Amino acid sequence: MKNSKKISHFWIEFYLRSTMQKQNHALFILLFLFFLSGCSSSKKITTTTQSENFQTVPNRKNGCVDLVFDTIRVIKITEKFIELEFVIRNNGNIPAPIFGNTHTIEDHVAVHFFFSGTQRLTRGAILADGIYLTEGLKNTKGLLYPQTTYTVRHKLSLEKKTRFSGVIILQLDAFDVIPNECDETNNVKVIVPKWFG
Repeated sequence: MKNSKKISHFWIEFYLRSTMQKQNHALFILLFLFFLSGCSSSKKITTTTQSENFQTVPNRKNGCVDLVFDTIRVIKITEKFIELEFVIRNNGNIPAPIFGNTHTIEDHVAVHFFFSGTQRLTRGAILADGIYLTEGLKNTKGLLYPQTTYTVRHKLSLEKKTRFSGVIILQLDAFDVIPNECDETNNVKVIVPKWFG
């Protein structure tokens, strides 16, 4: 340790003298870097390879599901309910198990409906309703294949709607039963219907 201090003092003194004499200190930089590499050789260096800690991220190569709302349209509005038709598309490259892998309803993909005063899903949004997707897809045994669509109609009660919450927000896969989607940020869709009055 004492020897390394003496050596470092030597290089600092060398640098100062070189600067004062207006010499090119490129040589000093090379020698100083060489000195540092020699001092650090006695330290234990721990490196982690990418293969040791790497977690597979869903992408288009190894396969993933990507459920999105393709379109949403208003079928009918009354004083008591609004009827919506929405189309779900699988933008991923592997089939999506819409009805889950078990026989329980909780394993199905769910859709939540919110009333909101803004076009963002926040804590202030009012949960108006929620449904599990249970019908259709008989020919594919509940699987929604890549780039195919699934159409749903639902009558949403307006009981929880207020005069300040005229925006409807739909949230797809509300309970995250589809693991590791290609994109977890595109499961929300906003619509602003033309209300009465």
